[in-house]
Amino acid sequence: YAQIIIRMRNRGPEAFKPELYGDTIRIIRRIRKGGTASIQMKSTEGRLISEVKAELQEMCDHFNIQIESPLSVLTQDAAKKFLSDSTPAEKYNFFLQGTQLTQLAEEYELIRSNVRKIQSAVSQQKEALPQMEEAAREAETKLTEAHKARGQKSRLQAAKNELAWAHVAGKYEQLSAERDELHQLQKHPERYRTKADEVQAQIDELTDKSKALEEQLNADKEDNDKYEAERKTVQEQIRRNALKIQVCQGEEKDINQAINNVQKLIDELNQKIEAESRKLERDEAAKRQQILDQLGQVVSHLTAKQEDFQALGQQKQELEARFKALGEELKNADNHRNRVQQQLQEVQGWQKHLQNQQQNKLNAFGTNIVIESPKIRIHGNFIDRVLQDIERTSWRGSTPPFGPLGRYVTLKDSTYREVLQNQIGGSMFQFVVSHPADRHLLVQILKRHSNQAPVVIAERDIFDYSRGLPQDRSIITPLDVLEFSDDWVPRILINAHGLERIGLTKTRAEADRMAEREAGRIFWSSDLFRVTKYKDGGFSSQIMPGMKETDRRKSLFAVQDTAARLRCVSRTSPQACINSAWPHPREAQEREQQLHHDLDVISKQMAKANTALQEAKQKRDNLLPQGRALQQEISDLQRQKENLEDLSKEEAPQEVAVLEAMRAEHIQQKEKDMVSFQLVYQRKLQLDGENKPLLERAKMLRERVEQATEAKQRIHAEMSSLFDQSCQARSHHKHYRDKLAEAERKVTEHNEKLAITEEEYTTWHAKASEYCAEVMNPRNANVVRKEVEALEKAVKQRERRQGASVDEMEAECVRTKRALEKTNGAIKGLEEMAQKLDYAVKVRIETWHTFRRNIALRTKAQFGFHLSVRSFIGHLHFDHVKSTLNLSVMTADQAQAQGTQRAKEARSLSGGEKSYTQVCLLLALWESVGCPIRCLDEFDVFLDAPNRGICMNLLAEAAKSSEAKQYFFITPLDTGSFIKPDPPVVKISQMKEPNRDPRTLGQTRLPFPSG
Repeated sequence: YAQIIIRMRNRGPEAFKPELYGDTIRIIRRIRKGGTASIQMKSTEGRLISEVKAELQEMCDHFNIQIESPLSVLTQDAAKKFLSDSTPAEKYNFFLQGTQLTQLAEEYELIRSNVRKIQSAVSQQKEALPQMEEAAREAETKLTEAHKARGQKSRLQAAKNELAWAHVAGKYEQLSAERDELHQLQKHPERYRTKADEVQAQIDELTDKSKALEEQLNADKEDNDKYEAERKTVQEQIRRNALKIQVCQGEEKDINQAINNVQKLIDELNQKIEAESRKLERDEAAKRQQILDQLGQVVSHLTAKQEDFQALGQQKQELEARFKALGEELKNADNHRNRVQQQLQEVQGWQKHLQNQQQNKLNAFGTNIVIESPKIRIHGNFIDRVLQDIERTSWRGSTPPFGPLGRYVTLKDSTYREVLQNQIGGSMFQFVVSHPADRHLLVQILKRHSNQAPVVIAERDIFDYSRGLPQDRSIITPLDVLEFSDDWVPRILINAHGLERIGLTKTRAEADRMAEREAGRIFWSSDLFRVTKYKDGGFSSQIMPGMKETDRRKSLFAVQDTAARLRCVSRTSPQACINSAWPHPREAQEREQQLHHDLDVISKQMAKANTALQEAKQKRDNLLPQGRALQQEISDLQRQKENLEDLSKEEAPQEVAVLEAMRAEHIQQKEKDMVSFQLVYQRKLQLDGENKPLLERAKMLRERVEQATEAKQRIHAEMSSLFDQSCQARSHHKHYRDKLAEAERKVTEHNEKLAITEEEYTTWHAKASEYCAEVMNPRNANVVRKEVEALEKAVKQRERRQGASVDEMEAECVRTKRALEKTNGAIKGLEEMAQKLDYAVKVRIETWHTFRRNIALRTKAQFGFHLSVRSFIGHLHFDHVKSTLNLSVMTADQAQAQGTQRAKEARSLSGGEKSYTQVCLLLALWESVGCPIRCLDEFDVFLDAPNRGICMNLLAEAAKSSEAKQYFFITPLDTGSFIKPDPPVVKISQMKEPNRDPRTLGQTRLPFPSG
């Protein structure tokens, strides 16, 4: 801790408690390392006198040590800010605080506040005067009435007799009313019972209708799915054919353009050949004409054979397409049959396992029954132990730990298995706790069984997420293809992944189309693309990260999960455990029969497709020799044509032969183009022919799907209407059942109440007969009771105040009058005191104004006097109305050159002038206060040597001339050249240099003694 010790002189007639402290008072203040502090006041001998702060405050008041006054201890920074930066209002406020005038003003305001409180108390007491006057008048009235209330006892007894029989008459009226009410209440239960039965019959009828519609909907769903799948297949085939037709049309256009160009060349060559042919002689023309005729016949025959060959090729292509379609159909049927056979084997194995399992589990009654599930095995080999530890542990949350989430999720459509594994697979291994304290305990259990499953914290909240689902119901969300066995699981996944805002598609192209239509929604495709179109027009398409073969997410959403059951641990009912884990054998038998039926249907379809395939194969094999024969005939005709063309060229002149060779080449090219055109045209016709039945089939399937959709919507609407009616009917049924129970309860309660009333009536009649003779036709009991109460009150007052009691009443009357007089006197005294205090405050405020004016005048004079030591001229301008203080200073040279009206403000002074002005103002203010201790800190740091010497001498002379005052001047500069020590009047203390030893790690130890 640090310790500060102050020694104060305590002598003379104004010493403070000299009998306790002696001639010297030691004040010790300790400041501890933790920030706390303590004060001790000791006597001259070192004896502890007090440790109370109030004692120190009393001592300061006694010696007029004004600690709160800024003039007692004035720092250099505060003085500089006061002179240079403060406003006139702040200077004026500093003046009031330094002279303690502010404290006097606040005390006077406190007195005024107390005067107002006295006046308020007087007003409150005046408000109580009417009540006291009323009490005095009431005492006199009661005394008068007491003398008049002596003959009322007989009237009181008669009223009591009438009151007794009035109660009996009232009870009889109550009994009659309750009997009538019971008669009315007994009619209600039967009416409510009839209504409830009618509503129950309506509920049963609505339930039967709903079941019929649900069965119809399930029956239509399978057909609709089959039509939809076939329609998609047909649409895809039509699309592929349309693309092929577009290719054919482009080829037709190109071939047609080539044929036209070749025909133009042939026409030009014909004209040239005709011109050359006129030069041939007549005999050569006849021979050559014969060769040309033969050539024409061969060309005609060749064209016919080529057309036959093209028709044969067209037929072969049709058979190939038919053969391929039948092969695909047979392959699909075979795959379907294999799947059905596999399911049949699973069901048969399941049945056998059920028989063995039930027998084994029943034999093991009294022990743990464990039925393994493939669905739970993927969460770790020891997950069953984890679940057992969770069941045996006490948890702080509202619900025990929940998980892993994959136990409660089943995939209905395997098309989206891989994309869901990729995106939400990690969440399937999570556990959920409802209290933060449970998380640590669950993590310890998981670690104990080598399970690294994540644990999240979430309260069980079954909120409504329907607003986030897409308005377009054709958009499939993960919530549509997943089945949840607990309603909390989809809410957890929605909070983690936002599943209600995500759509599922089979391909990226479909996801792009859906994203264009639904801006702002995210789409996941089965080929692992994540597609989003933002509402501002941006588009994003990203590939999802792949999964390794060892990734445990790949084992999620397996097909066998739909038949898996969670493990069951029971020691009480093994049969119940087995029934909860495995389905009933009758369900397995029904499934086996259904699979056998499916196998028969598939076998018939495969036999029919196989027969058609063999027929197509036979036709295709028969076409092969025909095609080879036609190719041979075409080759022979082609050679004949070439021989005849060569012969015609030999007979013709050289130029004609060249032209005809060129024409023959172009004709051959044209024929090739024609053949190509015919092939393309035939292929286009074939595609058109294939598309026609496909379009008709697609139209028929679309109509069937639309009809099925309309029927489904109609059934859904009917089911929704039936559900609403059923809910309303159930609400009505509950209402009538509640009403029936309420009516029966009221009847029971009323019977009990009636029995009590009858018993009370009998009892009251007997007691009234014992009390007095029967009073005929009594008045209402309330009227008689009021009369009895009034008479009893009057009698009691009379008994209390008659005789000796009358004296007491007289004394009470006197007491109330005296209390009234005493209160009037107190009010008068308080009013007089408030007036005197108000007058005294006004007088003191006037005196305070006089003090302020005189102190201001003295401060002005002292300020000018101290400035004149350096031949400065200065003024202090006090404005007591606006509460401002302005200061102006001018040197003698400036005053002589510019006149006294051009004085500077404190802000425009130089550093030395400011400091000197500060010292002068401080000395002037010191003369206005009576504090015996005055301290000035670093007043000379901005002074040059001449000004510093003047200020030091000025302060020293002021200190020497003051009596009973002690001055402290703190400066970092040397004062030896200006002030010499003159004990005991002037004493100079110089601090030692601080210890700067680097071994102290940068800490500075001041040369102060420590505790």
